[in-house]
Amino acid sequence: NKTAQIFLNGSQVFVVTAGYGWIYEGGVLDRAFITNGTGTVNTSGTSVTWVSGDKFTSDMVNVNNRIVINGTNYTVSAFIDDEHLTLSTSAGTLSGYNYSAYLPLKVDTGAFLGGYFLASVPTTGTPSATDAKTVMFSAVRDGKYWDPLDFIVKEAQPDNLAAIFVDHEELYMFGTRTTEVWRLTGGATTF
Repeated sequence: NKTAQIFLNGSQVFVVTAGYGWIYEGGVLDRAFITNGTGTVNTSGTSVTWVSGDKFTSDMVNVNNRIVINGTNYTVSAFIDDEHLTLSTSAGTLSGYNYSAYLPLKVDTGAFLGGYFLASVPTTGTPSATDAKTVMFSAVRDGKYWDPLDFIVKEAQPDNLAAIFVDHEELYMFGTRTTEVWRLTGGATTF
């Protein structure tokens, strides 16, 4: 088993333990989530029908996933198809309301650099993780919800990522055989 890691950004605590990222903002420890889709839906009690945007995915019914409809958190109890879901509690009757779906962020190791939380993720950790070389970065000073397009990839050598570490304002991406050093540039791609 890996030990827990803890990182601070001034207003949040990012905890990496048990294969997941967690955020503490005072009060309760909650999971860090990665966006799994956005769009609009109609609801009728516990039934949800897709209207526009990203269609639903079957992994939305996994434990601890979250769907937010009209600003309220719900749990999906059944995935019917990519246009229909069943919620565990009623959302009432809504027409054309925004939704955002989230998956718990899976994390192997974490770090903090220049206002960003960093997370090396397993291949199944995010919609964008294509191999065991992906490092996600959070929004600046906000690790609660992560964008699946905010990632970098250990790319110089073919070995997989084993861990990440930050020292002297540099991100060290330790592979199984080689190491890459990245810097926060502030450019369009951030790193």
